[in-house]
Amino acid sequence: MRIIFASKRGTLMEQGVSPILISSMVLHTLAGTKYMMVQFGSKNERELFQATQKLFAFLITLVQALLCVFSGMYGPVEYLGIVNGTLIVLQLCVAGVLIILLDELLQKGYGLGNGIGLFTATNICGQVVWECISFTSITSPQGNAEFEGAIVFFFHQIIKMRWEGVLDAFVRSYGPNLLNLVNTLIVTVAINWYQNHRNEITLKSNRARDQTAKLPIRLLYTSNISVLMMCAVVQIVFFTSQILQLNFKGSFIVSIFGSWHEADAHSKLRPNGGLAYYLSPPDAVSIWQLDRFIIYSVFVVAICSEFSRFWVNISGQSAKDMSRRLSQQDMSIQNQRNEALTKALWRYIRPASVLGGMFIGGTCVFADMFATMASGTGIVLAVCIVYQYFEQIAQEKERGQDVMGFI
Repeated sequence: MRIIFASKRGTLMEQGVSPILISSMVLHTLAGTKYMMVQFGSKNERELFQATQKLFAFLITLVQALLCVFSGMYGPVEYLGIVNGTLIVLQLCVAGVLIILLDELLQKGYGLGNGIGLFTATNICGQVVWECISFTSITSPQGNAEFEGAIVFFFHQIIKMRWEGVLDAFVRSYGPNLLNLVNTLIVTVAINWYQNHRNEITLKSNRARDQTAKLPIRLLYTSNISVLMMCAVVQIVFFTSQILQLNFKGSFIVSIFGSWHEADAHSKLRPNGGLAYYLSPPDAVSIWQLDRFIIYSVFVVAICSEFSRFWVNISGQSAKDMSRRLSQQDMSIQNQRNEALTKALWRYIRPASVLGGMFIGGTCVFADMFATMASGTGIVLAVCIVYQYFEQIAQEKERGQDVMGFI
């Protein structure tokens, strides 16, 4: 699981994307559950909704930056001083604003997809490339200087004819290794198989009897939305627990939400107790962490399945919404009565939404357990997002448009 503050400071990309993700999920949930009435067919209301989303994202960024500084996450406030503290808050806010503006640029049509997906995929793919070919030196437990990149370290050991080092390139636990890369490729193939697995419903036109069409219902019906929502929830828990530990260390509240410790010299923080501990993947499946593995696995699979089902009902992808659109196009399912259209669609959509959430949640668990590059959940997100971009490019090419230089 990608921790929102994987280090004491975190990266500007992580600080900037998280508020947009949370803002988007909250407002779309309010709109989908009718607590916020929005007519997305109206251009004015759609623009007002997008403006509200940006304002909410900026407020979250500001509050997050203030909490980080005043909680001591960047050092004691009395040592930082007013000037340094203000500069840190401004830096985090500027990062958030830049990400918001870039997201708006994509929403205006100057690109493909959305900002959340693009920035998430870029961040994760950048980590994978770094862990593969980084020339930065790290120190092994024996005190030897080694290349951080798994591929670079592997070829360096071959050139030096250090055969024990070649084996370490596959299994070392103190840095990226080639086994992580293999696991990443396995997860990539699995997600692509999920994406291509679909059940096609034959539709007929009520106007022209000989005219038919195919309605594909994918196994991953909601794609990576359920994982994004799960990450948003877990990020809030992690952030809250870290803030509480910095201010109320040793208290009962901290023990409930979770305590953290520095795992290495790079100030990586890892949970070692409480709710945050059980919502993060264990380093390895062992009898000593069996309870943590079971709780984490059940949580991820169950919440992804529930979020997938929930998103179908509020995002216009339910059988009722699809039935209404098909009726407007004067289409129906072949060999089905028109009045039973909604019921027939639910037989496909409900299992696809629930099972799709379970499959993608289970893949996240597998990826986290067997240590992929970057993080398991991150790899699942990145593969889903990149797959969506390839699909969008293919659709634009079918329409005869030149996309990103492809023809």
